[in-house]
Amino acid sequence: MTVETRVLVNGQWTGRNMSIEHILAHNRGNDATVRQDQAPELPKPPRLGLLTRTLVPSPVTRWILPGRIRHEDKNDVLFVSETSIEIKELVDDGYLKDSGIRKDFASRIRSAKILGETRKYTSKPSLSGIDAIVIKDEEIGSPNVTRRHQQDVPPQMLALALERRLLIIIFALQDEWDQTQFISSCQPLPAQRSFSEELGKHMAVDPRSRVMALAASETSITLYELKTIGEIRTEVESNGNVNEDRFRPIRKERHLAIKGAILKMEFLYPPKGDEGLVILLVVISRDGWTRLVRYEWDDSTDLQQIELNKTCRQVSRAEQIPLLLIPLAITTGFVLVCEKKMFIYRDVLTGSSTPEEVQLGEGYPDQLEEPGSSRRLPVWTHWARGFRNMHWTSQNDGVFLCREDGRIQWMVFPDASMPVMQSKAGSLGINLNSAFASLDSGPYGNDLLVAAGDTSDGGLWLFAPCKNEPHTEKKQSIPNWSPLVDCAVQHNNPKSKESSSMTAQLTAIQRSGERLFACIGRGTGHGSVSEIRYGLEAQSSAKLDLLDVSELGILGVWVMPDFEDFGACLLVSDPTQSRLLHISGVVDESNPDSKTSSEDVSGSCPGLEFEERSLSAICTKSGLVIQVTEKSVRATNNISESQFVRRFETGKIIAASVHGSLQAVLIAVSDTANTYLYCGVFEYNGSQISLRELTSPISMSSVPSSLALHDDGGRLHAFVGTLSGTLQVLRIDKGETFSLVYKHQFLEDFAVCDSIAIICKQKGHTSHFDHLLLCGLRNGSLQIFTLENWGELSLDLAFGYSETIFIGNTSVTVIPDKASAGSPERLSSKAFLLCEQYFCRLEYPPNQSTIHPALIQSIWLTDCNEPEFQQNHVTGIAQSDEWVSNNGLGPTADSLICVEGLHLHIAILDSSSKPRAVPRRVAVGGTPSRVTYSVSLNKLIVGHVEIKVKEHRRANGQLPMPKRRLLQPTIAFIEPTKSLPLSTTQRQAICRPGDKILGIVEWLPSEGDKSWRKLIVNTLEAGTGSRPDTGCLYFFDMAVTDTGEVRLTSRRELKRDKPVFAVAPYGTSSLVHCTGNDLVLEKLSDKRWQKLSTYKLRSPGTHVSMVESFIYVTTMRESVHIFQVENDTLVSRFGDSQARNGLHHLTIPEQSVTMASQMNKRIIGLWQPPREATTNSTSVLFEASLPGSIIRFAHGFMKPPWRAHNTRKIDAIIGMSTDGSMYQLDMLDEASWKLLRFIQNMALHNPTICPLSSINPPRGHIDPCPKGWHQLPPDKMQVDGDILLRLLDLGRPTDRSLLESMLAQEPDHERQSIDFDSAQARQERFAEIVREALEIKAGEDPIEAAMLYIREMLQPVL
Repeated sequence: MTVETRVLVNGQWTGRNMSIEHILAHNRGNDATVRQDQAPELPKPPRLGLLTRTLVPSPVTRWILPGRIRHEDKNDVLFVSETSIEIKELVDDGYLKDSGIRKDFASRIRSAKILGETRKYTSKPSLSGIDAIVIKDEEIGSPNVTRRHQQDVPPQMLALALERRLLIIIFALQDEWDQTQFISSCQPLPAQRSFSEELGKHMAVDPRSRVMALAASETSITLYELKTIGEIRTEVESNGNVNEDRFRPIRKERHLAIKGAILKMEFLYPPKGDEGLVILLVVISRDGWTRLVRYEWDDSTDLQQIELNKTCRQVSRAEQIPLLLIPLAITTGFVLVCEKKMFIYRDVLTGSSTPEEVQLGEGYPDQLEEPGSSRRLPVWTHWARGFRNMHWTSQNDGVFLCREDGRIQWMVFPDASMPVMQSKAGSLGINLNSAFASLDSGPYGNDLLVAAGDTSDGGLWLFAPCKNEPHTEKKQSIPNWSPLVDCAVQHNNPKSKESSSMTAQLTAIQRSGERLFACIGRGTGHGSVSEIRYGLEAQSSAKLDLLDVSELGILGVWVMPDFEDFGACLLVSDPTQSRLLHISGVVDESNPDSKTSSEDVSGSCPGLEFEERSLSAICTKSGLVIQVTEKSVRATNNISESQFVRRFETGKIIAASVHGSLQAVLIAVSDTANTYLYCGVFEYNGSQISLRELTSPISMSSVPSSLALHDDGGRLHAFVGTLSGTLQVLRIDKGETFSLVYKHQFLEDFAVCDSIAIICKQKGHTSHFDHLLLCGLRNGSLQIFTLENWGELSLDLAFGYSETIFIGNTSVTVIPDKASAGSPERLSSKAFLLCEQYFCRLEYPPNQSTIHPALIQSIWLTDCNEPEFQQNHVTGIAQSDEWVSNNGLGPTADSLICVEGLHLHIAILDSSSKPRAVPRRVAVGGTPSRVTYSVSLNKLIVGHVEIKVKEHRRANGQLPMPKRRLLQPTIAFIEPTKSLPLSTTQRQAICRPGDKILGIVEWLPSEGDKSWRKLIVNTLEAGTGSRPDTGCLYFFDMAVTDTGEVRLTSRRELKRDKPVFAVAPYGTSSLVHCTGNDLVLEKLSDKRWQKLSTYKLRSPGTHVSMVESFIYVTTMRESVHIFQVENDTLVSRFGDSQARNGLHHLTIPEQSVTMASQMNKRIIGLWQPPREATTNSTSVLFEASLPGSIIRFAHGFMKPPWRAHNTRKIDAIIGMSTDGSMYQLDMLDEASWKLLRFIQNMALHNPTICPLSSINPPRGHIDPCPKGWHQLPPDKMQVDGDILLRLLDLGRPTDRSLLESMLAQEPDHERQSIDFDSAQARQERFAEIVREALEIKAGEDPIEAAMLYIREMLQPVL
């Protein structure tokens, strides 16, 4: 018996018939015809791991829930997504501030509700506003109301039902380190009897939070009797602390069976006088009819023993598909909201069973705001109860209804004697879903509405009542970059990408900072190409034009007081003059669109000099304004109009520093022969200002380039940077002269110190601080030194540890962040850095155990009314001290005044905010599907669909026919570095309406001396009826006009009988494309296409790329198939041994690895051997599981310079999902993988890092590679960076504390697969792995080395 097989003969695979005996003999090594020395030893695949980290979580929000789950004075708003909850606080200036996030559920959230005490207001005017005090029912009217301690149980909590069959009830506290600490209680849910049951899909909470109900999609309801907040406080609070182990909010539970599919479920308000009654209303569908099922019982009886009164009622045909179920608060009733009508049921216990029918949407047209965006009418998606004062809410029930096209309806349901009132509340201009809420702005404030947006940005809106139309003001934007369908990287230097050294310092600076763009959003007004930026968002609340102030550019800005009017003043300086601008927030009720304005008031302040450039200025706490110009030192007090002026007619002031608390000034004066340092203190006796010199002037041997004056608790020091590349520290002895205590020489080229600042770093959440000297150098680097003996008056200052960070290519400006100081007497803990296009903030996390490394985050200015705003170079910033702002109407300490080009921004930068995605949206006028970056044009080429509505042609006298909708494929060319509105974007229609763009490729073919610049567009042409889908390849010439516009000319089409799913250039004149199930190679010769080869694939190809001589193809049923071209023929070389549903791939040729993503949320790493082996199957090196499927890989040098220079890899790999989530991917060698996996395995058993691990304890080895193991499954080669991030964030008092405690953990013999007999054995094995991975020296701390490596590997790549 023989079988047909394939053997390698002379480098070619051929078919042979071989007997089974021959095959078996060959496998046993006894085949005499095969000599072992003829088969060369094949290379073994490397052992590589994959570190995955969630770089940007999905912006998709399912629910927005106002709830004070931290403290009664904290106006919290909870954003609940698929897998996490985020707490934002509504602060007094009407903005949402980040306050905390929890994302360790490891499961999808099915439903969420707020439970606890109901918020009440007093009638006292002093308690109005956003931060009104919460008062319980019995405390209303009490003269003495005290706020609860920050560590007490809050009045409200959050309930979550997880897909992993868990019910979690959560509240939060601010711990002693001012960090949000979540306290939770877990309750297992009943076992799911069928796949479609989904227990927890519906959740409802009784209005008095006595009972909570969880319902499945059908047949099952579970009731939970809850303890009161007072009972919970009694149980869990002990000695001012909260004991999480005692937090058990559920008293009893009971299960109900119900027939039918559950559509809606809510608790109704009990009737007045019978508050003990509990009423549960369930809307079900059974036998084609919708029914209302009502359960009633008394809360004084045991839940498990009580008999439930059940009532069932069938609704009319008009009420068959209710969209919303709204309980009424002033009566025992509810409202069923349908598509066009709502049905009001009042007094359901005693009243009429016939509902009141009301037409919905009065004043609104039926069509969408964007005509043609949908074929159906918009529907109502959610509701929110408005916050009002107690008197109004006792007689009325106000509800906001939101429609999916962004329109808002205000509904008022009075008692039965009055009709329902409804009015337009305006339009948000976004797409809406269930993430909508009305926020608590106090009993006397205007309405605040917040929405997350569906396939569009969300925001926070202020609705103010006006006489004619309600006024809508967008206060804040909430970005949403989903759905994400494609991405492109703008390369800085693509020509040298393959030949450049990956470790060279020059390459790190030049190649870093490449920009990432993505196609996001849907619809005419929301589709865009967004630049995905990462860092801190500074939301611009006012933008002022400085062109009338100066055409030369502003060099400095300082905040000054305004003693005569509301607002504040800004002193700005250009190279030749200074100006004083009055900034006021205009409050005009008759003009809702009034904005912040500025006025030049230089003539009204005679105490300042405006004809010279200002070098430094400050306003002290006593009201003294000090100004240093190039010719004078001045001080003035506007109240008494006292002035002091000292001019230097023969010299010029070249550098200056002013100390606000001491009212001291340090200047460097240069004349024709020498340069001197002067230092003095201003004194003010109430009527006269004088300057007292502290020391006699000192002559400098080198010209100063920067000055800084600091006090270390009794001693005054001058820090002087010079043009000779030195940094001198001079002690200022009162009554004597300057004395040199330290001198440092910078050794790098152009290392002139142009900027100096001192900040402090808290030592691991203790009362001790390290003091750091920051020096911004002219060569684009920042040098950081520790200041030894700071505050030790008996010892001289000395420099300690030094760290160099590369920021850019020009001079670095360092400015302390006043908002992080807390008071003017304290040093700042953060600093701003300005260098070229980079605007960032430097800080050290309080729990970081070492000085290195500094944490630097980019800062991005945003404007909620200008989403395409492109931030230019920020040349100056200023912050206001608390005493500068008058009556709270001017800039505060949290405000950031930024000079950006010829504009001045007053922005809000939350000092406690965490870095996140800050997208910049460029509208394209349609739904984008593909984007690519053109190297030759330096433009983004975007393929999108524009929706056009056209009238049907009709003859005279005929009835009007319905409009028709056209989906027009269009190409847009976008400047990636400019802020261009949609009206100026170059757009050009291509191909036929209805076609779908599947790919865009720039092609630069050449033939002989001729070359062309072409654009290839591959499409799908939808079939109709029996005609199948077809495809086409479009070829356009791209011509650039004199004005810089790009025109597509000379279109050529190649029709194909199947859709063309992917295309890629091959060589200089050939193309390879996936058409249907075929992989086709075609060549352009003499302006004609010649089909060279066709290879039949098992499924349609979704992505094709070429690296070196190999062609990589991902198909719908295969991860990666690798081809080569031999003699103009496609030859299969390698492929995955397992069939997988492929999406995308990325090849890393340096390591012969191809990453492939799959539809089941997994990534695999395939190793391609250097030559053909006995099998053409690639080896699977690693397999990683992610929360979402990766639809695109982005590879480039996207790290900013400060991260690219100090890391082992400067390139970055990002995986992107449709829901907007992005994942950072890093391949690890075996030793690094072993170290990180060892730490992860320990963290999985730690309840602080993985709090839900106690419910399902993990099993497995701590040691990822025990001795004697030679082969590991690919899924064990993943390291979850999100778990390691929790290790860094949750460590108290330092980030290494958790790792130390895990290594000191004695083995738990009740668990299986324990590797070590003692904690000492675990520590010894850990030290061995650290030495192997990091090659540390003898005596170095392995824990500290591991923590430093983790911090480096988890740095974001954007």
